Amino acid sequence: MAVIRGSTLLSRLPFLSYRMIVYPFCLSIALILINVMGGSIDLPITNNDAQRDFNTALGTSLISGYFLLTIRFVHRNLASSLYAILVIKNQQSLFKHYNKEIAQSFKRHVVWCVSIGFLMPVVYMVSEGVIERINEPEVIVVAITAIPFWFLMSLFFIEVYASNKLLRKLTCSHELSPSSQIELIRKVLNVGLTSATIILSGTALMPIFWINQPVHFFDLLFISCLLGFVALFLMWPLFTLIFKLNSLSEKVFEENENLISNYIKSNNAKVESSFIEKKITEQELYTHALTPSHYKKLITCIIPLPFSWLLFLLIESILVV
Repeated sequence: MAVIRGSTLLSRLPFLSYRMIVYPFCLSIALILINVMGGSIDLPITNNDAQRDFNTALGTSLISGYFLLTIRFVHRNLASSLYAILVIKNQQSLFKHYNKEIAQSFKRHVVWCVSIGFLMPVVYMVSEGVIERINEPEVIVVAITAIPFWFLMSLFFIEVYASNKLLRKLTCSHELSPSSQIELIRKVLNVGLTSATIILSGTALMPIFWINQPVHFFDLLFISCLLGFVALFLMWPLFTLIFKLNSLSEKVFEENENLISNYIKSNNAKVESSFIEKKITEQELYTHALTPSHYKKLITCIIPLPFSWLLFLLIESILVV
């Protein structure tokens, strides 16, 4: 999304396009080539420092492209979900207002993340003792190519947090009927679960950093902070929405049961028949708070992390042999 101008930030639907894929792919390839020319990606790997440089260079190059792709996808997903929510609330006229607000926030986030992008490579080198090798060309190349990694990753997390917070804020609409509130919350859950899947899939690429290497203290702290962010700012709000969704579903079910009972007692058979049929259909729609799509996304959230670690252990065992 970093290449989308503010005025058109929310103007497209959230489907992967050629441009969405080609820019991140080119970024990863360019970073890999820079590291190859700088000597940080070089075969055969002769010592522990070379292995560490290789892992860091390859990992940051691949994950930088991944986060560029996902930032663009998150914004497109936000665009369609935001408009759908405003349609439910009959507030489509506010779309341009939110468009402008998000574009302005995005510009501020970029400034913050540029600072993070330049600061974090220095923090990493100092905390892990790599600063002692700063005179080696491959270390300088790794540090420079790590700037896009830290910039894009921090921008991704900030954008995910901001977009989900905005959509959750829009679910606070007591003037809507319970069934409309259910539709709102379901759409926000879709966005939240998609964001969680993207984050955990990105985390699944992290073991690249530790091929034939121990998990260093800084890496452990970083992963703990990342998982803490997901749990506190993404998953916990989603769980609270699920609790609210269950409550609304029960409310709709009870209201419909009472209405159906009242109409059965009435004498107007025509009104009774059509109304009861409508309410029964509504009950079927809202009996279960979560849809099959939500359950699929929950499963998709869980799969990447254990799968990546199993693959990592398999690769390590092959390399050791």
